[in-house]
Amino acid sequence: RTVPGKTSTTSGPPDRVSDVRVSQHCYGYIQNLVQYMPHGCVSSSSCDTPPRYCVDPGPAVGMIYLHEVLKPIINRIFEEKKYIELDPCKIDLNRCRRISFKGSVSEAEVRESSVGMLQMYLNSIMEAIVNSVSQCPPAMRVVFKQLHKRVEEQFPEAENEDVKYLAISGFFFLRFFAPAILTPKLFHLRDHHADTRTSRTLLLLAKALQSVGNLGLQLGHGKEQWMAPLHPIILCSVASIKDFLDKLIDVDHDSGCDVPQRAVFLPSVTVKEGFLQKYKAEGPQLLKRFAFKKRYFWLSSETLSYAKTSDWQTRTSIPVQCVCAVERVDENAFQLQNVMQVITQDPEGQLDTMYLQCKLMYVCNVPASALQNVNELNQWLSAIRKASIYNERMLPSFHPGATSGKQVDDCLLPNRTEFLAHTGATSLL
Repeated sequence: RTVPGKTSTTSGPPDRVSDVRVSQHCYGYIQNLVQYMPHGCVSSSSCDTPPRYCVDPGPAVGMIYLHEVLKPIINRIFEEKKYIELDPCKIDLNRCRRISFKGSVSEAEVRESSVGMLQMYLNSIMEAIVNSVSQCPPAMRVVFKQLHKRVEEQFPEAENEDVKYLAISGFFFLRFFAPAILTPKLFHLRDHHADTRTSRTLLLLAKALQSVGNLGLQLGHGKEQWMAPLHPIILCSVASIKDFLDKLIDVDHDSGCDVPQRAVFLPSVTVKEGFLQKYKAEGPQLLKRFAFKKRYFWLSSETLSYAKTSDWQTRTSIPVQCVCAVERVDENAFQLQNVMQVITQDPEGQLDTMYLQCKLMYVCNVPASALQNVNELNQWLSAIRKASIYNERMLPSFHPGATSGKQVDDCLLPNRTEFLAHTGATSLL
């Protein structure tokens, strides 16, 4: 955001100077906040620079909160399938349903009806958001409070009053709610992608919500002047948004620790599924390269299940709460790429290791590339880690090798004492 009154000798466009200073000053708090955003919404070109943002789906700690707030209105939009369009260049009178029984529908009637529907949907979304303070995860609220405090300290001038709100709303609306409205399926709000008509409605609502997140400061300066009919309702919502943000950060610093953590994913949601090559280590024996068997896996917040095929009636299930580590296996362990190990602990404390290899054969009827297999491994690692993030018996460290006889393949590690817990089927420590 551009902040008046702040100058810098940093080279580059003057209107970006304050953006950089805010980002650098609050980078530590932004890092803490990232874990509560939908996974993948944040990417960085390097670890030394403030993060950049893009819409990339995947659930995280705020997923249940997202569902509680947005799912009712998203379902309504999908069910009603209204034809909504504001852009004069895109209005198609042949595609819209008859609005009036008196004759053909005019462009003006389509715009008038569209404005009314968008205002109604936007009002419902805003009402759900501003009334959701108590539903927001406490840890998110604590980070927002810290971010608000640091920005206020950095920019105490009266003319910069909005900056402390923009610092929060930029994350909350532009990077949390807007992407979920734009692509509900990717955030498990719907089972299928929207059709063309509904997708356009969602896009227009996401645009409006972005303007709300900017507190209406950029209204009238863009190319999409046809969005002007929504400007009054956006400007009228600014006061309620600021009041909501004030209530959101009215929380004790210890609240994130006092309140029991909620599950990352909804119990009914299948977070990830697909074929994997599986091998379960049993006893101190040689891990054979060709011992892996192809199985279809499903991951939810409660279980990691697998069967021979996706339509197989009998499944083997592993409670997610028993997972105590999920890590990669060095390819030197047994000369296979894209292998991870899922380590579980039974009630008696016995550790069991299951090795899983991501080995896609085809993607959309095209042979899978090495990069796609790497991406598949990363997605499985991320999904299982998030599902088990609050497990109490997570191992403090692991060994990236595999069981070979009664020893552990060192995987080129210089010092065996570097690991504290062996992740094979038998403990060697």
